[in-house]
This record gives sequence, structure tokens and C-alpha cells, in this order.
Amino acid sequence: STYLDKLYLTKQSLYMYWMGKIISAQRKGKIGFQKQGSSRRIGKISYKSMTNEEKYSVIKGIISKFHIDTVKKVPAIKIKFNVTKYFKNYYELYIAVEKLYLNKTIACGLQARPITGNVLPLFNIPNGVFVCNVEEVSK
Repeated sequence: STYLDKLYLTKQSLYMYWMGKIISAQRKGKIGFQKQGSSRRIGKISYKSMTNEEKYSVIKGIISKFHIDTVKKVPAIKIKFNVTKYFKNYYELYIAVEKLYLNKTIACGLQARPITGNVLPLFNIPNGVFVCNVEEVSK
């Protein structure tokens, strides 16, 4: 009879466990949460913070590659910026917008023109221009 009492207690505790599940456990189900493969991530996609060079002039970069980000499920572009001061290149990842193609030049800064692909602050964009991907805080 002690074995049956223990079995009954375990069944009762299991029953209470299934009845009192929280929402995240209900979503999980039998398989569990699906996780993203970290080996397929391409990097952090965000606009870079403005440097002194961007505040007073324009930095130009060239689109070198298109990616599909597995985390956000959005198309991303890899832009190559040339730093003449240090004689080397560095790359940034931005979200791709329409009408972009390989080897297109993109301008970043206060003096940039408001055309497709360019990155500039909101106070420099005139009324009536379409805006894509507004960030609240840059990295």
C-alpha cells in the first residue's frame, strides 16, 4: 500500500503541474523552444554612432555584399568604408532597403543628401521624404 500511496502522490503532483502551467511553459510544448543557430549569425545590424568626421562632412561607403540575417529574418547589407587616415577599410552591417544594388555608394553624415540608402539624422530630412529604419539610440 505504501507503493500505491507514493504512486498516487506522484500522479497528483503531475496533475497539479499540468494544470498550473505558466504561459511560457504552455508555449514550449513537448519539443521545447526553437533556438537560432549562433554559427549562422552575421553580426549586429545597427547604424554606427556619428564621429567628428561625419558631423562636419560625409563618409562614403560601397555596398560589398548582401546577407539574410537569421535572427531578425531581414535582408542586410555589408558596407565597406575606407578610412584614409589609417589606410585601411572597415565594414558595417545595415538593414537593406529597396533600390539598393552591389557597388552602390552610400553616404553617411549630416551633409548627406536624402536619397535611397543614405544615412542621416531625422532633423536633416525634409518633409515629404519616405523614411526607412529609424533608430532611437545609435550604438
